[in-house]
Amino acid sequence: WPQWRGPNRDNVSVETSLLKEWPDGGPPLEWRVDGIGDGVASVSIADSRIYTVGYQDLFEYAIALDQRTGALIWARPIGRALQESRLMRWLTQRSPTIDNDRFYVMRADGDLVCLQATDGNELWRKSYPKDFGTGRPPWGYCDYPLVDGDHLICCPGGDKAGIAALNKFNGKVLWQTKLVGINRGIYGAITVAEFGGVRQYIVFDINGIV
Repeated sequence: WPQWRGPNRDNVSVETSLLKEWPDGGPPLEWRVDGIGDGVASVSIADSRIYTVGYQDLFEYAIALDQRTGALIWARPIGRALQESRLMRWLTQRSPTIDNDRFYVMRADGDLVCLQATDGNELWRKSYPKDFGTGRPPWGYCDYPLVDGDHLICCPGGDKAGIAALNKFNGKVLWQTKLVGINRGIYGAITVAEFGGVRQYIVFDINGIV
């Protein structure tokens, strides 16, 4: 599951031979890991690694764990810790998107960060408020970048760049389009589909479906 809600972003698992019921007391514990920080981001899994983000002391960290053992592979600070709403931060789960050797994740301050998935070294970053003029949404920025070929499709959400395509390797803006009447970030996760022979990017913003 290398991104938000799985390979196709539909929250559907195609795994087979799963248990129809658990044994008394639940399945045996394989491993557990502590100390990866505070947060509500779910995990993304690719190439036998588990990726997530969490606040530790004064910073937010991007984290990679070994899927088999839970051992920490790397942890890299991606910015200072932010005060998020304890009541509403479920809106900003900000699961990482993993694409081969790249790790993409959104920060609640509006920074979209690309790291090397193998070691956590930062490759590039974009700021939604600075680079796209996106106003801050009420509970902090959130996005779930979508890899489509060599493009990284993201949703800054402002009235200048509601949806934008970046070069996934260096973050260069390839195109951007307005969402009329939207002057701040949104919380919808973009997906791709084909209808009537037309390939489309689809997202839910504050006014409806785009």
